[in-house]
Amino acid sequence: MTHEEKLSPLQTFATALAFVAALLVAAAWVVLRFVLGDASVQAMAPPWPGLFAGAAAAALVAAPLAERRLMGDATAPAAFATYRRAKVVGFVLRALVAANGFLLALGTGRIAWSFALSTAALIAMALAWPRASDLGEGER
Repeated sequence: MTHEEKLSPLQTFATALAFVAALLVAAAWVVLRFVLGDASVQAMAPPWPGLFAGAAAAALVAAPLAERRLMGDATAPAAFATYRRAKVVGFVLRALVAANGFLLALGTGRIAWSFALSTAALIAMALAWPRASDLGEGER
């Protein structure tokens, strides 16, 4: 089995999480525009938006660190399983950034939170995309 064949399910999973991140922006827009409409949004108390944004930033920093940490002691036979686990953890952390943006948008009534954090999550996902070149020159 080639590296590309091994990566196909992992790339499908990563694509699904990227799609969810993009959908969260659309969902926030629909809720703020049509569901809440002109109703005033009860804004979050001052420390909460900062805490949510800080958690999102921490997740963006933690994702590549977690990937490296999980892949640190990979041996040849288990290298792909370790790589897959590390990528799944990293992509879930990045998707949580988009979820934070969605919650912030709903909590503050400002769609910009969802746009900004989902965009950051999508860029981080694109930069960390699973590639065959990451697996080295093992079995092909």
